[in-house]
Order: sequence, then C-alpha cells, then structure tokens
Amino acid sequence: MLPEDDWRRQLHSGDEITWNDPDAGACSRSGTILEIEYDQEGEDVAKITFTDGEYLEVLLEELS
Repeated sequence: MLPEDDWRRQLHSGDEITWNDPDAGACSRSGTILEIEYDQEGEDVAKITFTDGEYLEVLLEELS
C-alpha cells in the first residue's frame, strides 16, 4: 500500500500522467486527466477518465 502522502493520491483534473501497462507495456498510454475517482475501500486503485474519453481502472503504482 502506498503512503497517504504519495503524489499519486493527489492527482486531479488537468494533470498529465502515464499509465504503464503491466503486460510488458502493450497498452501503456499518456494523457490528461478529465476526472479521477479513488477507491474508497483503502485499496491503491483509481478510476480515470482522460480528456479524450478513454476510461481506465488502474493500480496507483502503475502511474508515472
């Protein structure tokens, strides 16, 4: 579990990020966040909608 003050827990609309696909980078992508929702169950998961409309559910550790 990531620390509470980790930068990946502070993301918001307008931030540019890269998702690093754990499957050897096959579907990795970069983009600007339109909307982000963090999992409320205490897991390191975020639901991200990018400005181009693409939606991903990711582990926070996969973001850079």
